[in-house]
Amino acid sequence: MTQSNTTPMMNQYLRIKSKYKDALLFYRMGDFYELFFEDAEIASAALNITLTKRGKHKNLDIPMCGVPYHSSENYLNNLIRQGHRVAVCEQLEKPEEAKKRGYKAVVNRDVVRLITPGTLTEDMLLHQKKNNFLMCLNSIENLFGAAWIDISTGEFNVTSFKADGLNSFLIRVSPSEVIMSSKDKELINSKEYDDIFTTTTLSDQTFNPGYSKKKLEFFFNTRSLEVFGTFNNSELTAMGALVSYIESTQCGNQPVIEKPKKENTDFILRIDGASRKNLELTQTLAGESKGSLLSIINRTVTNGGARLLESRLRCPSLDIGEINSRLCVIDYFLQNTDKSFDSIDVLKVLPDIQRSVARLSLRRGSSKDLLNVRNTLNSMNSLTEIFSGDNEPDSVTEILDKFKGFDDLFNLLDRALIIKKSEDIGNDYVIKNGFDPQLDNLRKLKSESQSVLILLQKKYSDLTGVSSLKIKFNNVLGYFIETPIAHKKTMQDDRFSEILIHRQTTVNCIRFTTPELSTHAEQLLNAQETAADLELEIIETIRKNIIGESTKLNNAATGLSELDLYTSLALLSKTLGWVRPLVDDSRTFNIKQGRHPVVEAFLTSSSEQFVANDCDLTPKNQSILLLTGPNMAGKSTFLRQNALITILAQMGSYVPAEKAHIGVVNQIFSRVGASDNLAKGQSTFMVEMLETATILNQADEATLIIMDEIGRGTSTYDGLSIAWACLEHIHNKIKCRTLFATHYHELTQISNYLANVKNAKVAIKEWKDEVIFLHQVQYGKADKSYGIQVAKLAGLPKPVLDRSLEILKKLEKDASFLEASSQISQQLSDTRPTKVNDKNETDSSESTRKALECFEQLSQISTDDITPKDALLLLDELVKKTKEVF
Repeated sequence: MTQSNTTPMMNQYLRIKSKYKDALLFYRMGDFYELFFEDAEIASAALNITLTKRGKHKNLDIPMCGVPYHSSENYLNNLIRQGHRVAVCEQLEKPEEAKKRGYKAVVNRDVVRLITPGTLTEDMLLHQKKNNFLMCLNSIENLFGAAWIDISTGEFNVTSFKADGLNSFLIRVSPSEVIMSSKDKELINSKEYDDIFTTTTLSDQTFNPGYSKKKLEFFFNTRSLEVFGTFNNSELTAMGALVSYIESTQCGNQPVIEKPKKENTDFILRIDGASRKNLELTQTLAGESKGSLLSIINRTVTNGGARLLESRLRCPSLDIGEINSRLCVIDYFLQNTDKSFDSIDVLKVLPDIQRSVARLSLRRGSSKDLLNVRNTLNSMNSLTEIFSGDNEPDSVTEILDKFKGFDDLFNLLDRALIIKKSEDIGNDYVIKNGFDPQLDNLRKLKSESQSVLILLQKKYSDLTGVSSLKIKFNNVLGYFIETPIAHKKTMQDDRFSEILIHRQTTVNCIRFTTPELSTHAEQLLNAQETAADLELEIIETIRKNIIGESTKLNNAATGLSELDLYTSLALLSKTLGWVRPLVDDSRTFNIKQGRHPVVEAFLTSSSEQFVANDCDLTPKNQSILLLTGPNMAGKSTFLRQNALITILAQMGSYVPAEKAHIGVVNQIFSRVGASDNLAKGQSTFMVEMLETATILNQADEATLIIMDEIGRGTSTYDGLSIAWACLEHIHNKIKCRTLFATHYHELTQISNYLANVKNAKVAIKEWKDEVIFLHQVQYGKADKSYGIQVAKLAGLPKPVLDRSLEILKKLEKDASFLEASSQISQQLSDTRPTKVNDKNETDSSESTRKALECFEQLSQISTDDITPKDALLLLDELVKKTKEVF
């Protein structure tokens, strides 16, 4: 678009738009934001608003649409959620000021803010209980540096990791926007993350270590970044590029950003993206928050507390000292429930002070944000009084200490700001009468002038005899006298010609002014304008005082969030009967009567009882549990609940069990459920194998593995072989605590030669060709899968079920059992595993022959004809042969 042959206003628009080609330009014109050309076409379609036209450009109509200024947040919300960026162009002066430069002068305008998904600060545009992170990624060789900020709260984090940890990291942090260089953008498959974040590319020159260092030192007003810690080049450039992007989007306004906190990934429990999804930590497999673990344990009453809870759930700790310190705070609040309830009463009415301070720092704050700060400081005083005793542990005292040092700020705000519920403020003034004498005088003059206007209205009404006469105001005429048009003749009578001066006639009314009214109106308007300007000056002084204490205020907000988190977890544990776990550096994993928190909550709401189960994966007691049993019996629930109990324990929470002793787990891998990725051309089985490969390649001795139904996506023998080999690899190579569920009940034979594997089954009861799920995990082997019985429960037609039984009996009778047994026995001989009686020196061919003899003898037994005595003798003979083989 060229600027030739266009109006001055359109020239201005085109000049500004040229700087923001990749954003929709919200061009302020009076009470509307207008959009033109392609922006208008995009916005009208996205917002479902009318597309009109205004003037011409190159002899073509200029498309136009607009949204009201006062309700623009709703429209911005829709545009941002659809992936658009919006440049907000405001009027930088009043039209009256522009006219001083000439009748045709254009009001000065410029972009004051570029709105992107990662730079939101308004409550309406944000999820109140979730962080909104803007992240920058930068890779140097095989190392990724990552810096991420929540502008709405000031949190600033930085870390680095190897390339193979990228997916796990992105899923854990879940930013809303990721910025990177063009060279790094190819490393991220954007389609895979479309539902999580948008991507923005910056020039490669932005990612320069020297430039980044200077940028950060200037931004934080420090001579050396060493005061914040030591950062490698990938971290340094990520931080520098992130700060540069924030400066460019905020157009000169600097948000309150806390000093960068370096995250040590060596002390965070690693959970890859697939495992997070399978375990439904923060959302269900259907993508909903309701039904996730977070939705069940979230009893917080503040937005900050909810955000902190989610952060800890996403990042369970490996630091035993930190974990037990958190558990001790919960202990305290469980032992002092009166203080817990008193604290909650104060906390539940608290505003979101972090986001209020952020808006004030960016000059987007309102009177509501000022009152939020004052009310929060007052509440902190109340909390300090609740904990006025001398018996608080150090961890609680550390929280309370964050509430100190605000006496001067609170006194200023308490003297200056009105006492009024923040939601009732509207456009009313916020500075108290009595705070500033000059402001009081102006308000008095304003009040007196309004009284004079009331007297003048009565005077003119009596003079003309028109009782419907009113004195009104608008921005064009100022103050004026108005009567219905029916009184036109009376109002224009010669008797009043020297008093009433005609201003305007409309279809319905006629308007006048008088010299007396003009004089009082000028006094009133001057008083209003001077009072408004003075109040803004006072508010700006107060704002600067608040921003001067922003670091301490954000630290106090963290303390409030911690207090909310601990009291809520304490009362959650008390209500649901959760216990404190023992967490140490051993390899113990012993949970007594553990429960799945989400399933239990669902059953409780339906007045049903959850069946609790033990789980012992302690190496000395065999660390691999091979779980068999029919589908629908509860295998997946059992697997997941033990992973969730581990995560809860290591985030520093009580757990749903009677007793729990957990040696710290450094990684959790969960391969549960079936899914595909058709967009990437991956079948259900391919996804299953990819996730399995990740587990087998990355797990180590301190890992907890949860695997369910490995191999079910392919043929029976293929699937059984894969599951068998995976279990062998975990046993012989990885040697970690493992829960391995399968519907291949043949796999239970593996415990005969893998010393660290024990069998367990989910108990059922058969009655009149029906199965009853008991949901009890017992040691032992399941002898069949009960698939047809489950199909019956699902409602398959009876002819199909009857035919299934016929086919099953024929397959069981005619299957190449000896061939399969031979293959398995050959595997046993080839692998030569360590066994308790150490028979590894037995001749391979002789072992195979004897094993086949055992299988052949078993296959020829008729259990309907054999007597109990013969069965015992046969069993004794088979046991002896088995011992000779193994």
